[in-house]
Amino acid sequence: MACVNSRIGALYIIKGALSRCKRISHSQILDTQWVFAGSSHDILAGFKISTTYILVQYRKAQLRIVGESWLVDRFQGRDCRTQHTGVIARLAFRSRIAHRKYRVLATLYVIYMKAGRVRDALRAFQEAAEVAHDYPQAHYNVGVVQAQLGQYAEAAATFRKVLSLDSSFTEAHFNLGAVLADLGQLDHAVAEFEATLRLKPDHADALVNLGQTYGKLTRHTEALEAFQKALRIRPDYSDATAGASEALIQLGRAEEALRVVQAGLARAPDDAWLHFREGYVSAELKKYREAVDCYDRAIRLDPDLIDAHFNLSFVYARLSLWEESA
Repeated sequence: MACVNSRIGALYIIKGALSRCKRISHSQILDTQWVFAGSSHDILAGFKISTTYILVQYRKAQLRIVGESWLVDRFQGRDCRTQHTGVIARLAFRSRIAHRKYRVLATLYVIYMKAGRVRDALRAFQEAAEVAHDYPQAHYNVGVVQAQLGQYAEAAATFRKVLSLDSSFTEAHFNLGAVLADLGQLDHAVAEFEATLRLKPDHADALVNLGQTYGKLTRHTEALEAFQKALRIRPDYSDATAGASEALIQLGRAEEALRVVQAGLARAPDDAWLHFREGYVSAELKKYREAVDCYDRAIRLDPDLIDAHFNLSFVYARLSLWEESA
């Protein structure tokens, strides 16, 4: 029996898309301040009413496209200038219609996400991505929702689609690395996190995920370097502190691991997870009384931290055996 070392090696953050989705212009669609203030039922009911006009206009515009196509066909054989002007007008009209439909679907995606209807949100943005097929952000949002639903293989394919449209899309590299790690493709995940860091060297989440992946590959020295870089960028990043302590333990430097966790607690004294980590490292050093105190503090801060309860019972058993043998 051993202490549970929860969360180490299982971080893999998926960066959300709601904040990036705010590029959408909400003018002419709906009053977002009113809609987002209501309940989920009111939001969706209000959206259906407010978008009826737009959807009707969209259908009318589609009919006008058909009419313009007929006119362009009628001008075949006429002078090239007239025909060319007609084609440009038709394509411009298509573009305006597609943009309007995309904005409707993108807004519906946001509302579904606010209402917690993730699968409906996915369907809305899949249709939006079909409309805006060459817009990387649309496909990116599809990938984010697929990842949230645990559809990692589909999400990986979607993020690769994003990168085929824009190879400098930092968060697409990052999220592709995260889903590849969840799929067990660790070497490929490392490559994507490294690509993220080439584009954005101060991406602390990418450094932590890279460190976690190195740890799974038993490349503990490189993992420690990644966590230390993350801590230089964000000294209060508890997952980087925990990761660094675990890498140090794996390298046989448990005393140093304890100092790293204690330094993290000096910055965040109310972080239950770091108290848990301090207890874990103390137990590794056979400092059982100190470990008991650490787990007690973790449980007071977070009574639902199940692993702290489990490890506390384990340490009590160890402490009893240790005292009997003393």
